[in-house]
Amino acid sequence: MTETLATHLVNGLAGHGVDRVFAIPGVHNTELFRGLTESGIAVVLPRHEQSAGFMADGFARATGRPGVCFVVTGPGLTNVLTAFGEAWSDSVPVLVVSTNLARRNVAKGRGESHEMMDQAGAARSFGALSLTIEDAGEVDELLARAFTTFRAQRPRPVHLQLAHDRLAAPVDAAASTWTIPSRPVPPHDALEPAVTLIGRARRPVVIAGGGAVDCPQTVTRFLALTGAAFASTVAGKGIVDETHPASLGCALPRQATREYLRGCDLAVVVGSELSRTDFGSEGPLLPDRVVRIDIDAQALATNCRADVALLGDSGATLDALAARISPQETGITENEVARARAASHLEAHRERPGMEDILPRLRRVLPDDTIIAADMTEMSYLANEVFPVRRPRCWLHPMGFGTLGYALPAAIGAKLGCPERPVAVIIGDYGLLYTLAEIAVACELGLPIVILVWNNEKLHAIEKDMIRRQMEPVAVKPQNPDFVDMARSFGARGTRPETLDDLEAAVAEALRADGPTLVDLRPGVGS
Repeated sequence: MTETLATHLVNGLAGHGVDRVFAIPGVHNTELFRGLTESGIAVVLPRHEQSAGFMADGFARATGRPGVCFVVTGPGLTNVLTAFGEAWSDSVPVLVVSTNLARRNVAKGRGESHEMMDQAGAARSFGALSLTIEDAGEVDELLARAFTTFRAQRPRPVHLQLAHDRLAAPVDAAASTWTIPSRPVPPHDALEPAVTLIGRARRPVVIAGGGAVDCPQTVTRFLALTGAAFASTVAGKGIVDETHPASLGCALPRQATREYLRGCDLAVVVGSELSRTDFGSEGPLLPDRVVRIDIDAQALATNCRADVALLGDSGATLDALAARISPQETGITENEVARARAASHLEAHRERPGMEDILPRLRRVLPDDTIIAADMTEMSYLANEVFPVRRPRCWLHPMGFGTLGYALPAAIGAKLGCPERPVAVIIGDYGLLYTLAEIAVACELGLPIVILVWNNEKLHAIEKDMIRRQMEPVAVKPQNPDFVDMARSFGARGTRPETLDDLEAAVAEALRADGPTLVDLRPGVGS
């Protein structure tokens, strides 16, 4: 087969280890699909481009490898931009490959099909890079720039676009190899001020975010060495086993956690921008002394000043610090950490009542290595704080952009990336309607995903907020389908448990199934 610009790009992706794309073919991008089979890259057909982006996101969060999707010019790109924005907010390596108009028609306003005046500008407002491939000689360089973004710095989404009239153009350029740089580590002399602060601390705490998700053993060893307590952001949930005696869990906005942090004398913040989405509207409340470690230089100067700011890979930097630190005796005790954790959980249950018996049952029946994709729904909000996760890359939640409809397609991507792992979804009834059609994809592929729908038949969190504001609740009670019948119409299994024992049995059976199972979970189950 004669190599074309499209097949040269596909082969370049395969050379970077891409073995799957989430892609919707259209008249403008058909040529991109020509070389996929020969390259060994599998294709997953979502039902909407937004879901293609969420599948790529879930694949990336679960595996640590970039997720890739193909979309068409214009509406294909605009549809995927919500997922692109989510990947930006939560630092997820997603590559979106789109076509563009023929070069002679870009920004001319001639009424071409799928016309946008500035595709690259639209993508650039959501991502790390938007790059336009003009000819085959640029493919390897621009792919290297994309994968450098993913592997050597803070991973954020990248957009590549190609003029659709150039895709079938023959290529005579040989592929070239570009070296992807390693992540940086701070120089030795930059570490010494941090070593001094850590050595003096008597009540240290480590706060880890998504930037530390690939070094859980390093973080755990660092806790043992320094005698520190530990807390995580939602993106960092599971970096340290949340049943670990030093873990305050994932409850940074809670008053009990904030009071505990106020009583510490040093915070070592690893791989977190310390955003308000994790700390609540009051923002981060940290001890007087702060050491920050991050791969992103801008993050080190955002939201909270640092006494010492170390630019580098989280794991390598923590290891370098640990090599210079003697084992510490501190004032942190297991009992006080346990009391603070229990108090924060109590606060969370009081704010979101009615689920205190459900989540423990789910934790009991779901294996520890289950990947859970959680949507923007009350059960997920509570689970962020009280559902114990014991491993990293097991809890996928759209914390930054906060979009509805994320969880189901993200779970599909996660299951395809980690086929040996159990995968479950926690999603609300309203959020499920955003991407409900993706059940068809799970059925086509025979994916035994457990879809737990928290079905209170309303936008309950919004209703409560309106009442709190002394408003009459408006537009919070949509008409739902029968979700069990809907799931069955796609070819999935569906069930509506009446008791907590029924719920456990349904989830256990769903994990053994040969396709997806929707569990319609109503408030009051088991009461």
